[in-house]
Amino acid sequence: MSTMINEADIETGQRTSRPPGSARCPSPSLLELLKAYQRVQDAADDLPPVVMVRARHQASEVLSRFRSLPRPRWFLRFFVAYHVDQVLAALNRRYNARAALNQASEFDEHDHRAVEEFRRSLSPIRVKTYMVAMFLLTLALSQPVVIWLVGIAMTVVGETTPTVARPASSSS
Repeated sequence: MSTMINEADIETGQRTSRPPGSARCPSPSLLELLKAYQRVQDAADDLPPVVMVRARHQASEVLSRFRSLPRPRWFLRFFVAYHVDQVLAALNRRYNARAALNQASEFDEHDHRAVEEFRRSLSPIRVKTYMVAMFLLTLALSQPVVIWLVGIAMTVVGETTPTVARPASSSS
């Protein structure tokens, strides 16, 4: 099924022609994008708990042994959902801008509605929750490292326990 575009559509930036019987359907290209996003989300849901992901490139010989690194499934699912949400938010803003400038056609309204419905179907993206959890995890893991480093520093200096200066007691 192909969409015919006439020269007036190119000049105005609007679509006025669609395949017959598609007055209430989103455009074929948008429908294909939404289906692809759904397939990617389904694939991310079917992953094992830890996935080995290949690195894009090796910058040096030292890093070449790290060709693939483990990634938790929830981490990949988060970034897939985040990417899809960001792209659909950009499309949504574009449709809103066209509507505000009175450039939107009836077809754009159907596409806009399809984008909004698909965004509502996404699982919530809790960026703030993940940032707080990452901060707390970093804080919790850094404490033993700092204690270990202080222990090494004390050993190098030659002290085994930190000395605390005590105030002189006055005896009468």
